[in-house]
Amino acid sequence: MRQLAVLAVVSLLAISCSSEEIVPEPYLPTDAWDAYRHGLETAGLAGAALGQDWLRAAEEALELPVQIDLPYGEQGTFDPTQALAVGYRMQALRGQRIEIQLELETDRPARIFLDLYRLDDQATPLHVASAEPSTNRLAFEPRRDADYLLRVQPELLRGGRFDLVVRTVATLEFPVDDHDMTDIQSAFGAPRDAGRRSHHGVDIFAPRGTAVLAATRAFVRRVGEQGLGGNVIWLHDQERSLHLYYAHLDSQEVEQGMWVEPGQAIGRVGNSGNAHTTPPHLHFAIYARGEGPLDPGPFLRQPRQAPSAVLADLEMVGIWGSASVDGSLLRQRPSRGAPSLAKLAADTPLRIWAAAGSYYRVRLSDGRSGFVQASQVRRAQSAAE
Repeated sequence: MRQLAVLAVVSLLAISCSSEEIVPEPYLPTDAWDAYRHGLETAGLAGAALGQDWLRAAEEALELPVQIDLPYGEQGTFDPTQALAVGYRMQALRGQRIEIQLELETDRPARIFLDLYRLDDQATPLHVASAEPSTNRLAFEPRRDADYLLRVQPELLRGGRFDLVVRTVATLEFPVDDHDMTDIQSAFGAPRDAGRRSHHGVDIFAPRGTAVLAATRAFVRRVGEQGLGGNVIWLHDQERSLHLYYAHLDSQEVEQGMWVEPGQAIGRVGNSGNAHTTPPHLHFAIYARGEGPLDPGPFLRQPRQAPSAVLADLEMVGIWGSASVDGSLLRQRPSRGAPSLAKLAADTPLRIWAAAGSYYRVRLSDGRSGFVQASQVRRAQSAAE
């Protein structure tokens, strides 16, 4: 009887496990684009020609992106009759925040999917951030220097004119009032003690008593005197897991345990510690747990924020054009110094999708994409071209 009871329990467990295995897991989308893709599958549209074109366009945007330098701006169009997507490859540094904004002019409400990927050694780009389709804005702070891919794709049967801006901004505010990068006279990594050690921060020179500022919202971890640094302050940026070190201060104006806001005065420039023989300056350093000192340059350097103005004729955007001269260059980026991808014969057909500076972003009939100088493009004789 006991053996029969054990067998019965085992049978019930087997049935229970079997039942659990056949119950599908609830679908949880990873982002808005993935939710839309799942919706196409659920509606049976992913296998239809238009759905397949949309998915293929998304893949090609990641596989064959155009190259851009930041800041970048373009004005273009998405044709609602076609399944379109475009990928942009850019370089970003740790310490810089990528900011992306897209404005769409359309007759009908439309969702535009903005997705950011990091290019690692792995074959597949790693998804790192997405914009809410309701805002078409995306901000992301890289945790490492890398190339990133931005994919922009409208939902099916929606489109219109768009204005895209991609830029980077410094993540930290400059820590000395009314000063900037030009006041740094000793850079990160400079040799010290006849080369026996290297400089772990930057020295920002300013008159004694100049206000020293909190570079970010942070917790005051330590205020005191510390050997070589003299009067020092340690701040902890909990959001970024960074420790900020301020040294050689003339005075401190915060106490341990306080929270400070960006731009708040926390002390005054001096030359305490081993800087007593040098002019007053702030030694500013950044440390990350497990990594040691980081170069403050990218965190403080404010890049040019406004992209080049669009000078190309916007009436040409969205139509077929052609190379106006023999030897026109299809370039990797919208710049005269950018590498050439192809040399075009006169009258080579070009589909013009956007304008950036004095260039058009175009697609050739063989699928290649790049930039051609607007002055070397003319309107095609007919759409068939």
